[in-house]
Amino acid sequence: MAVDSRPVYDETCYLCPTNKRADGTPNPVYENSFVFVNDFSALLNNTPKGSINESDLLIAESQSGICKVISFSPRHDLMLAQMKIAVIKKVVDVWQDGKSTSLDPLPPRRFKRKNEWGMGVGIAGISSVGNICRVQGF
Repeated sequence: MAVDSRPVYDETCYLCPTNKRADGTPNPVYENSFVFVNDFSALLNNTPKGSINESDLLIAESQSGICKVISFSPRHDLMLAQMKIAVIKKVVDVWQDGKSTSLDPLPPRRFKRKNEWGMGVGIAGISSVGNICRVQGF
């Protein structure tokens, strides 16, 4: 679906307000950014410590952390580049300080590393399109 033809609200989108996400949790009605734990997190807070070293050929170490999703706006059709500067500043505040209008804010800065990346419409292999980014901290 072309960016210009996307509806303001999509009843099938798991990121839109009041719709259910993959885990069945309904999204709240939100007006700005909405932050929630990724339903398919690559990192978990309660991952036990562990490691493996097979003759220095295979070396692995477990990593605990958190994965969250930031939905920039309740509008399904609105991309970050189309938002007003004041609204973009609120999104940046969420990225930087963990400030959020949601009930599930980002944790305080306690991570050694933090990865953030955005998603765009029509990128191959992306399960969702639109106004979101993923955040991982470990």
